[in-house]
Amino acid sequence: MAESIPLMIKRLVQYLQTEDQSLYTHMLNTGILGALPCERWFGTCFADILPEICVQRIWDKVVAGSYRFLVFVGLQLLVTFSRQLLKINNVEGMLQFFSTLPADNVDMLVTKATDLWQKQGSP
Repeated sequence: MAESIPLMIKRLVQYLQTEDQSLYTHMLNTGILGALPCERWFGTCFADILPEICVQRIWDKVVAGSYRFLVFVGLQLLVTFSRQLLKINNVEGMLQFFSTLPADNVDMLVTKATDLWQKQGSP
C-alpha cells in the first residue's frame, strides 16, 4: 500500500475530530475510538461489513491507487451512523453494531465518501 495502515488510522481520527467533534469525543471517552477495527476494515476494503456493490465501488478507487479513499469510507461510515454510535458506550456494543449494519443508509455511504475524498483533494 502506498500509505501505511497506521497512518491511515491516524488520518481517520483527525478527520473524525474535524467532521464530527461530538462523536469523536464520545468515542474517545468511552474507549471505542481506540478499539475500532480499522486495520480489518482497511485490510479488507470493508468487505466484511458492507454489501458487495459498495465494496466493488471501493475497489475501483483502491485498484486505481487511491488507498486514501479507504480513510474516507471509514469516516463516512462513522458519520453516517453517528446518532446510533453516540448511544453505544462500550467496545462490545460497537463491535456488535458494525457486525449488523442497518442496510438503509449503506447505499449512499460510498457516494458520500467519494464526495469527502474529492473535497480533501483525492488520491
